[in-house]
Parts: sequence; C-alpha cells; structure tokens
Amino acid sequence: MSCSEKHTKYQPTENEWRCPWCGADNKSFYIEEPIETARDDCEKLHEGDGLYCYICKDALSGKAFAAQIQKTKNLIPCKHCKGSGLVKDVIHG
Repeated sequence: MSCSEKHTKYQPTENEWRCPWCGADNKSFYIEEPIETARDDCEKLHEGDGLYCYICKDALSGKAFAAQIQKTKNLIPCKHCKGSGLVKDVIHG
C-alpha cells in the first residue's frame, strides 16, 4: 500500500540533508514533526513534514526545504512529463 500524503517533488539526497542556514547534518537537522496522516513506513519527504535544526533553532516545512534545494540546483518541472519530473533549467540557468 502506498502513502496517500503529498510528497515533495524533489526528494533530497543524503548529502543534501543539511540545514539550509547553518549546514548542520542529519543528526541535528531532521524531521521533528512528521505529518500525522503519512504512513509510518514511508521514507519520502512530505510537503507537510516539520523540519527543525537543533543547532540554529530554525524550522521549515518539507515543501520549503525541497524548494530551496530545487532552486539551488536550478531545477524546474519537466514539460514533457506534465510536471511529474524535474529537469535542469538551461534557459534561465
């Protein structure tokens, strides 16, 4: 059975899982408040997950975190697969 909650379009890699403000790794920056209605065994980042950094005491949603990485990597929704995938923006990048 699949998870019914909305996942972020971009799923951060293990190396990208760092606080966007102070660079803390996944020991200090992690999902503190997972969305309650997501499956317990779902390993994907959900838009509604609450992320928190214990080093700099900052918080953001899974959606905001994924969007920051997506912007940094200059990725846009793919027009050929109706936005379900991401590709490098070569026109504006």
